Amino acid sequence: YEFAVIAYNVNGNHDWGINDVPTHITATTGTPGLRLISNCQQLQDIQNNLDDNYELAGNIDCSDTISWNGGAGFLPIGDPFNEIPFTGLLEGNNYSISDLHINQSGGEYSLAAPFAYANNAAFQDIRIVRPVISGSASVVTYAAGLVVINTSNDNMGAITNVHITDAQLGAELDGSVIS
Repeated sequence: YEFAVIAYNVNGNHDWGINDVPTHITATTGTPGLRLISNCQQLQDIQNNLDDNYELAGNIDCSDTISWNGGAGFLPIGDPFNEIPFTGLLEGNNYSISDLHINQSGGEYSLAAPFAYANNAAFQDIRIVRPVISGSASVVTYAAGLVVINTSNDNMGAITNVHITDAQLGAELDGSVIS
């Protein structure tokens, strides 16, 4: 995003004299080429653009996800069953995503994590604080604090400097940063 400020002459009109040259101040927020994520809904909306690159603009409080989607909470991004992965970058800028609620239940398999499936994706400098992750399935449930499946061709995908603290995993789950 780019914002420009133009200062007009002291008379407030557009009749510029030699000493009335406008002053331009430009401020840019975010990293060029990265979409800013400022709230939990924008984080969820990554599902709509899986090949874009993103960065957190600040700490994100996701405590309201406890009531999203009929109690299912935040829906994991990416779908390995239909081979639809997240393939971009999530740059956390050392900001935190806190109190994210995920409850994946039903079916044969359950993938409970912010990202269910990523391929050649990069995750860096992210803090996930107090996630509440639960799920149940008839065959198996996989859970992770960040991504369940992160496949990589030629080591293109990476998880760097990601920290998960005070995680609450459901009784049937075993999890980590990545499963």
